[in-house]
Amino acid sequence: MSRTTTLSTILALGAALALSAACGSSESPDRRRADRRTAPVVPSLPSIVDEAKPAMTAPAPVAAVAAPVVEASPVVPRSYKELLREGKKLSGAGSHEAAIELLEQASAMKPKAATPRIELARALVAAGRAGDARVHAEAAVEILPHSSYAWNTLGRVELGEGNREAAITSFERSAEENPDNSYAWNNLGLTLLESNRYEEAATALEMATSGSKPTAYMWNNLGMVYEQLDRVVEARAAYRQAADLGSAKADASLERLEGVTSIKAAHAEDEAAEPVIDAPLPEMAAPEVAPAPVEAAPQP
Repeated sequence: MSRTTTLSTILALGAALALSAACGSSESPDRRRADRRTAPVVPSLPSIVDEAKPAMTAPAPVAAVAAPVVEASPVVPRSYKELLREGKKLSGAGSHEAAIELLEQASAMKPKAATPRIELARALVAAGRAGDARVHAEAAVEILPHSSYAWNTLGRVELGEGNREAAITSFERSAEENPDNSYAWNNLGLTLLESNRYEEAATALEMATSGSKPTAYMWNNLGMVYEQLDRVVEARAAYRQAADLGSAKADASLERLEGVTSIKAAHAEDEAAEPVIDAPLPEMAAPEVAPAPVEAAPQP
C-alpha cells in the first residue's frame, strides 16, 4: 500500500469517529453511572384507586349494654273520685286499713257528702271498728235522711256494737225508704232471727229473696228461719236455691234434712228414747252475714 493510501485511510477513520461522537451522548458511560448513583429518589404517589379504597381494620365488637329497668311508680289517688273508687276497691279486697286512709281523705275533701261517709263506715265495720264507724254512719243519715243505704249502714254499725233493737229500727227504716233494697231486708231478717222473732224474720227474708238478684246467703238465712218454724219442706226448697248458687252451708243442711218431715217430731222422738234436759235443736249452719252492698248514694 502506498503512503498516500495509508494517509487517506487514517483521515477517513478520524472522520467516522468524529461523526459518531456528534450523534451519541457527550458523557462517557462512567459519568452516566455516577450520575445515576447520586440522583435523588423521588417516591411514587399513591393511585386514585388506592385513595378511594383505603385499607380498613375490622372494628372491635362492642358489648351490648342492657337498658336500665325503670319500675312503674304506683298510681297515687289524688282526686276525690280516685280516692273514693280506690278506697272501695281496697275494702272489697280485704285491705280495710288502707281503704280507711283513702276514704278519710275523700271525706275531708267533701265533708258534706254522704257517700264517703257511708263507705268509710262500712270499711270500719269490716275492720271490726264499729265504734269508730258510728260517727260517720250518723253523719251520712243526717246529710241524706231519706237514703236507704245510709240507714242500712247505720244498722250494720249498731248490729256490730251488739245493739239488736237499734239495728232492727235502722234496717226497717232502710227498707221503708227503698223496698227494693234486698240487703236491708236480709239484714233485718237476720237480726230478727238472732232475736228469736222467727215469724217476722221469715217475712223480711221472703222480701229479700223476692228481689231481682237474691244471693246464696239470703236463701240460706231464709232456710234457717223456716227450719226454726218447722216448715221443713220450705226449708229444703230455700236451701236448694242457696246450694244452686254455691252455698256449702246449704248443701250440708240439705243432707242433714234428708228424710226429715218434722224437726219437732224428730226431736220429740229423741227425747222419748233417751230423756235429755234442754236438748238443742239439730245443729244449724251459722247465719251468713250480708257483706256491704255496692250501692251509690246520691250526692247532696
